[in-house]
Amino acid sequence: MALETPTHLGRYEILDEIGRGAMGVVYLAKDPLIGRLVALKTFKATNALTGRDLEMFRARFIREAQSAGILSHPNIVTIHDVVEESEEGVTFIAMEYVRGTNLKEVLRGEGRLGLEEAAHVVAEVSEGLEYAHSRGVVHRDVKPANILLTEDRRVKLTDFGIARLGTSNLTHDGQLLGTPNYMAPEQIRGEAADHRADVFSLGVVLYEMLTGEKPFQGDNVTVVTHRIAYEEFIPPEHHGGPSLPEPVERVLDRALAKDPDLRYPSVADMAKALGEAVRQARTQEQLNETQEIPELPLPPPEEGSVGASPAPASAPGPAPAEKPARRNGVAALRGAVGGAGRRLAAAGGGVFGAIGSLGGRLKRGLGGLGGVRKGAVVKLLAAAAVVVVVAGLAVWLAVSLGSRSEGAPTPTVDPQAVQLAAAQPLLQQAQAALDAGDPAQAAQLYRAAQQVAPDVAEIADSRQRAEGQAEEARREAQRTQQVTAALADGRTALDEERWDDARAAAERVRTLDPGNTEAVDLLAQVDKTQKREIDEATTAAGADEAAAEPAATGDATLALDFFSAYPEGVLTVYFNDEQLLLEPYRFYKRGKFLRLEGTAGTIKNSYTVPAGAADVRIIVALPDRPAISRLLQGNFPSGSTRRLEVRLEEGRELVTRLE
Repeated sequence: MALETPTHLGRYEILDEIGRGAMGVVYLAKDPLIGRLVALKTFKATNALTGRDLEMFRARFIREAQSAGILSHPNIVTIHDVVEESEEGVTFIAMEYVRGTNLKEVLRGEGRLGLEEAAHVVAEVSEGLEYAHSRGVVHRDVKPANILLTEDRRVKLTDFGIARLGTSNLTHDGQLLGTPNYMAPEQIRGEAADHRADVFSLGVVLYEMLTGEKPFQGDNVTVVTHRIAYEEFIPPEHHGGPSLPEPVERVLDRALAKDPDLRYPSVADMAKALGEAVRQARTQEQLNETQEIPELPLPPPEEGSVGASPAPASAPGPAPAEKPARRNGVAALRGAVGGAGRRLAAAGGGVFGAIGSLGGRLKRGLGGLGGVRKGAVVKLLAAAAVVVVVAGLAVWLAVSLGSRSEGAPTPTVDPQAVQLAAAQPLLQQAQAALDAGDPAQAAQLYRAAQQVAPDVAEIADSRQRAEGQAEEARREAQRTQQVTAALADGRTALDEERWDDARAAAERVRTLDPGNTEAVDLLAQVDKTQKREIDEATTAAGADEAAAEPAATGDATLALDFFSAYPEGVLTVYFNDEQLLLEPYRFYKRGKFLRLEGTAGTIKNSYTVPAGAADVRIIVALPDRPAISRLLQGNFPSGSTRRLEVRLEEGRELVTRLE
């Protein structure tokens, strides 16, 4: 042991140093109370850290104990004890001692893992993460160095140092916590990250296990983070080595999606999809090695007919075809469809070319199905396979009969018609998904149909429409979520008498949803509450003077003159508690080539209001900007007209005046 290694930390006896980092040392130690071996992970302040940085790293260290301490799972390293400051002046965590190594060291030595072993690692990590997520803990730093492999190849997840507990967050002032190569795009952009960030990180780990390389690479951290946030990952085949099976590539595509909504909804779903992909790949490999689709028993064509060729006199006849073994799963069906198409093409010559190519297209079509259920995939491909085989037999029969009739024209095949027939099951399911209000699934089905029928332009048009509807639905759901959150913030602020915060939340809702009645009610409650407090204070200070002043009667007129240099927004005017105006405005004119161009504009109107003293509130909400609010107070004598001028110049504050 090194000379500086202590003999004890707290009650623990130090046996050896097993790791060292910038912020501390990891020791192998023994708990004398129960004789258990533990790993002591220490945190020690250095001169490089002071003030807020020191507190942040100490909080991160303690967070590991808090996060993992509430978790008890076979795939998570157990936390036994935490000491914030021992007699030796050291903060440390006593955790389960794992005999073995970490995945980073394994990959450094072996380069890459086999598909089966990689799937095993993902499955065990996902079990630990799924358990943590169910307890409200998001890891946010899943990477090979934090995945431990025991001597018997069991998997344990460690280092919850930047985990999120509930709604807490250890990210300050835009600072990123985590390892950039494995961070999700939303973490890079400083956005809120939930459990789906762990799905992305686990997808990066899977990619590295299968290829030996990272999916996003660059010369520096800036390049790497930009590519994670905005660019697609490097195709696995770019790194050499055996190509990945298509089902496995589809798992990577979905796990590494930029948008969290497009990823697997949970790490358990990702592990399940990967396990199914591995089974498909294994089944297909076994089929390729041990089974062949029997040739169709076609009669030899007559001399001069399509596909005829001389045969040796001694050539033996075809052996009786054996009934193929019953096969389960998508991989077997895909193999059968592809094999049947190829054999039809070989038997019928050029006439079957269009039909034979459908086998490969049906295989690729499966790649676009994404989240469609496995049972639906089997049924769709089975139906398409029947179409291919029946169409092939029909054409073969036409060719065979036509060759027996003198002068009979050689039949032709319309490739688009054959493709469209094969794609019909997918198109019907896509339409059913649209009817059920699921445009995202419809887009996936149309994408698969395009692979089967690439020459049919109408399918591409349908896919684009479905993708547009899916994107609009996603945006609407996101806007609804933001509105709900802002309303909740506003109500909380109102209950806590934080008037400015409540008004800002309500105005944020009005920007997202101009016609939202709950936001209007919230603003009215804020104004009413504030006004009541002002009135109560005024009454207490000068009750006699207020009582001596006669009450005003009758009506007055408020003339509004509004100008905005911005072409879009929402203008709201309140007179005391009454809403006089709520008007979304759009000032546009026709420009060159009939394009709409934004311009400045005005709104002018007059309103009859009760005479007397009043509060006039003006709120202007602009897209993608905080709403602006102004409060004016004035007296409206009976029969008088007062002009309210509101001007919003570009780049300037809102100017209001009551004349």
